[in-house]
Amino acid sequence: MGDRHNIGLLQYKYGAKRPSEILWLYSHSGFWTEKSDGFAACLAEALAEARPRWDDHTYFNRIVINTLGDSISGIGIGTATGDEHRRYVVDSEKQEVYLMKNWPWDGNYANAPTPLVTFTFENFVRKYLKT
Repeated sequence: MGDRHNIGLLQYKYGAKRPSEILWLYSHSGFWTEKSDGFAACLAEALAEARPRWDDHTYFNRIVINTLGDSISGIGIGTATGDEHRRYVVDSEKQEVYLMKNWPWDGNYANAPTPLVTFTFENFVRKYLKT
């Protein structure tokens, strides 16, 4: 059904050095915004919008969610909704974006695969933001 995608936002407990969970943003028809269309371009736009809050986890999450807006079909912590694509997982603590293979998310970040590619926020925005 549709062009299903997931973007994960890593969640850290206060003071923790390792993520404890992933907040999943799900779309069953691809991500889009008023300015961008396409998975990477929309995430790059959301990261660019959140730039002033890259170091503030809570506001960062809110800005990313607001930027992706109506293209988000669901938000949840727990198992990721089935999709056909690789997933971007965003680490606001390290300010990195990981391209991950599609894996059966079981709620334990320790079981996540090694990223296929890692980008800094700045490099991701520079590479994928449509101007």
